[in-house]
Formats: sequence, C-alpha cells, structure tokens
Amino acid sequence: MEEVFEYSGKELQLFRYAVNWKKYFSKKIKNYISGDVLEVGAGMGENINYLMNPKVRSWTCLEPDKKLSDQIILQEGIKKLNGTLADIDDLNKYDCIIYIDVLEHIENDSQEIKKASHLLKENGHLIILTPAYNFLMSHFDKEIGHYRRYNKSSLNEVIKAGNLKNEKIFYLESAGIFLLLINKFITRKKYPSLTDIKIWDRWIIPVSKITDRLTGYQFGKTIVGIWKKQ
Repeated sequence: MEEVFEYSGKELQLFRYAVNWKKYFSKKIKNYISGDVLEVGAGMGENINYLMNPKVRSWTCLEPDKKLSDQIILQEGIKKLNGTLADIDDLNKYDCIIYIDVLEHIENDSQEIKKASHLLKENGHLIILTPAYNFLMSHFDKEIGHYRRYNKSSLNEVIKAGNLKNEKIFYLESAGIFLLLINKFITRKKYPSLTDIKIWDRWIIPVSKITDRLTGYQFGKTIVGIWKKQ
C-alpha cells in the first residue's frame, strides 16, 4: 500500500498570522519570481498571496501532505500536486523553483537540489528561505522535523549539487535571534502560542527591519539564497 505522508508540524496554522514577516521576506525575493513557478512544500498555499505578481504565468503548489494540499485554494493560473519533487516528470521545466521553510525538512538536501536544478529552465532561479545557524537548533526545530539549520557556507555547499550560480545570499530577522535563544535556554517551549506569534510579528519584525539594515543583512535567524541556472 502506498505510504501516506503527513506533516508532523502544527505551526502552519499559527504562522499564517505572521503577516508582517511574510510581507518582509516577500519583498526581498519577489522580483526574482516570474514565468512558470514551482513552490515545493507549499503547505496550505499561504505564500501565494504574498509572492504572486504580474510576471508569473503559472504557479504549481507541490505538497506531500494531502490534508494540507486540500486546503490550497485554486485560482486561475494556480494548480496543486500532491507529492514531492521526485514525482515531477523531468520533462516539466520551470522558470523559478521556491523553497520557503522546506529544505531543512528534507534529509537528503543535496539530492533534492540536484533534482530541482534539473527542472529549472536556463536562466531560471532557485530561491531558498530556511532557518539559520545550527547553534539555534531547539526543541521547536526537532518537534517539527528539522534535520538542520544553515549558514552561508553550508547552504552554498548543498547548492553545489545543482551547479548553479549564486546571485544573492543574505540573512533576515536579526532581532529574532534573541527570542530563539531565550526559548532555547529559558522558556523551552516546544511550540509558540498564537499570542507569541502576534507579538513577534507586530513588534520584533519592525525592529529586525532596522537591525537587518544596520548589520548589512549579515546576521539573522533566517537565511535567504537566490541562484541562477546558466
């Protein structure tokens, strides 16, 4: 019988309220999103509302958890597939492939990137947003199935499997690091509450926008990378 994948995390319902955060990171990557887009690990499709733009021709949401993919609202130009990258036919090619808080959940990340590179069109972009720094690994990371967190060096090392050219790599959410450290060593919560998310989104994200600029985007709890296939 075919194995049914069910995502172990429960945080997606909470983070849908992180509107300021989603708007913030979206502005940093939106200009690279165009043509035929594949979003890997699309969850409930929340990112579409922030990343969709007039340059996009089609948007495919790829999600292995059927309960999550069933919640994706289909609109013109948007379709969904229940599965993983291994289920995508090699004949399909995309102008942009996106991983938003997904790569850290994939055990063999190098093999994943190799496949993603194969599915990219020439001059297409691979965009990855993922948690930064292994020293920040916490009960929360383990609870929702993170294998690792990344820094610039480790993320670029994984991308070597795809033979892609780095366009940009930077950190976001510098102020949020202190919240993670407090939780890791003091509060030790496995999951944030809705109140925690709303406070972080309303008060900490605006602070991070300032501190990120002051630190030159060289420090933060999230790392973002953009690569191009040539």
